[in-house]
Amino acid sequence: MLTRVWFRVKSQTTKPPLPATMSSQEAVPKDPAMTPSEQAAAEGSAPAESEQSKKGAKKAEAKAKKEAEKARKAAEREAAAKQAAGAAGSGEDLAKENYGDLSHNWTSGVERIRLEALAETHIGKAVKIRGTLQNSRMQGAKIAFIELGKGQETIQGVLAVSSEGKPVSRQMVKWAGGLKLESVIMVEALVQQPLEPVKSCTVSGFELHITKLYVVAPAPEMLPISVATASRAVGGIDEEDDLTKATAGAFHDILHLNFLANKLARTFCQGQGSRTSSSLKHTS
Repeated sequence: MLTRVWFRVKSQTTKPPLPATMSSQEAVPKDPAMTPSEQAAAEGSAPAESEQSKKGAKKAEAKAKKEAEKARKAAEREAAAKQAAGAAGSGEDLAKENYGDLSHNWTSGVERIRLEALAETHIGKAVKIRGTLQNSRMQGAKIAFIELGKGQETIQGVLAVSSEGKPVSRQMVKWAGGLKLESVIMVEALVQQPLEPVKSCTVSGFELHITKLYVVAPAPEMLPISVATASRAVGGIDEEDDLTKATAGAFHDILHLNFLANKLARTFCQGQGSRTSSSLKHTS
């Protein structure tokens, strides 16, 4: 009896030993409903899930960076579009210094060449050329084509509106399209090769992408016949008839003006003669 009481007291007062460090198997809580094989698979999948989570985090980070870059570029494009729209709406001409009447103090470091001296070595280079405006046409509000001539040589020039509004603006293209033919102009342009030869010009293998255009001497208000019409080659009887019809009115105007000039000259001479005779009578 005493032995049993002593054993009970000892078992109640004795503290259990501290557990040692938990093993890798004890770190993972065990589910009583799981079989030993399922528990082992769960313990082995823990490192794999950790590796997958790291890869997923990297992918998410890369995707976030890509989306941020897209948003930044979209914001830059929107800001540029708003700036261009604001400039157009306000009527500001950013290329106003690149066209107009040629001033006496205008200087440029670009090489000036003669039209007939244009060669393949000039492709991709900026040049200055002086000539006569023989033809021009608009293609919408953003592009204008001109025909620049010097002597018997002609070349095509192109003015296209720049996206930034400079060096070529809408106002500049509109102004160039309204220039009077036979005006003497000076252009500064980049020499390029056209996609196809320009059959309407004698210099068909080159094209001038104009960035500056100035009027050296404007054409008269009215010409009886244009240089382009007078220098056009006649290929047949029908073309000769068309040319005759085009120039018949001009020659008629010239003859009429000549008649009026002679009439005025005779009237002036008669008036001078009557005054001279009357003055002689008074002196005598």
